[in-house]
Amino acid sequence: MEKNILPEGWIEDSLENFLYHRITKSQIIYIIVILSVALGICLLPFIYVDISVESIGIVRPQAERSSIISPITEIVDKVFIHEGDTVRKGKAILCFRTKNDDAKISYQQEQVSETKKQYHDLQYLARGQKPISFETTQRAQEYQDFLSRKAQIQTSIQQCKTEWLRNKNLYDEKLISEEEYNKYLYQYEDKEKEYEVLIQNQLTTL
Repeated sequence: MEKNILPEGWIEDSLENFLYHRITKSQIIYIIVILSVALGICLLPFIYVDISVESIGIVRPQAERSSIISPITEIVDKVFIHEGDTVRKGKAILCFRTKNDDAKISYQQEQVSETKKQYHDLQYLARGQKPISFETTQRAQEYQDFLSRKAQIQTSIQQCKTEWLRNKNLYDEKLISEEEYNKYLYQYEDKEKEYEVLIQNQLTTL
């Protein structure tokens, strides 16, 4: 019968026994990690990873037809490009019979004429008057919108004034409270201010 030099409890709690079990578990974990890495490296040629890139752009068909429109209307004198030809940047496509300077002069003349018409209408509107006939459709439409808005506010003012005067008589006879009377008074004053702001804004935008 063998006898232990030290009690069994002491052997189990000893440093040598702790290091023995600790080192054994660490070696197993280390071996498992090494095998996993090696297996992953071996499987790399057989692993397919789908990589996609997102970007914002415009998809155009190869056979897309683009329309080229001239900003001016003139008679074409020469055509340098025909259907099916390849067009490069900066290459002339066609030539107008008129010169570019003539087109610029015509455009500037139209602008001067339009400015004169605007000035004619604004002269009357700035003085609070209506022209005998508007020379621009833009100012005529703006004036009609202004009159419509003005009529609406004037109708509201008249209604608020009637309500205010009616309740003023009731308040003078002490039949309603001051709070209720002030409500109608403030409504009437707000409409008056709205009318003044409309007139002021109309003069400012001219």
